[in-house]
Amino acid sequence: RSHVKGHHAQYAREMLSDRWIRTEQHITGYYAIPFIPLVCLAFCLLPGLYFAVHIASLAFAVWWHVYLHRQYHIRGVWWERFHWFQHKRRLHFVHHQKPRKNFAIVEYSWDLLFGTLDDGPLVSANSSKLKQVERSL
Repeated sequence: RSHVKGHHAQYAREMLSDRWIRTEQHITGYYAIPFIPLVCLAFCLLPGLYFAVHIASLAFAVWWHVYLHRQYHIRGVWWERFHWFQHKRRLHFVHHQKPRKNFAIVEYSWDLLFGTLDDGPLVSANSSKLKQVERSL
């Protein structure tokens, strides 16, 4: 709910911005819910070096998620030259219009598995702003 009120409200009219909107309410803290038990379990079961690699991998995964998500909303980023980025950005923009679809940011396999993947066109295609976004993708 806070995600829809915060992030979706910030980008409701225009999904691309010239800069990251810092006032956005981000839900990164919610990642602690599944990660804390994983970290505790790994601490109990893994030898020191493997535990350190596990922590580094989790930290990188969260960082990449947040970084890539920001890039989706900034106009003219370096990543736009790559087809995979354009495709994932469009999937994310569909999520903005259909909040119960395309939950992923980095990897959409889970959406495919749970039936929440929507690879269709952006809705309200008659909107000039959405046409601009689709042309830029």
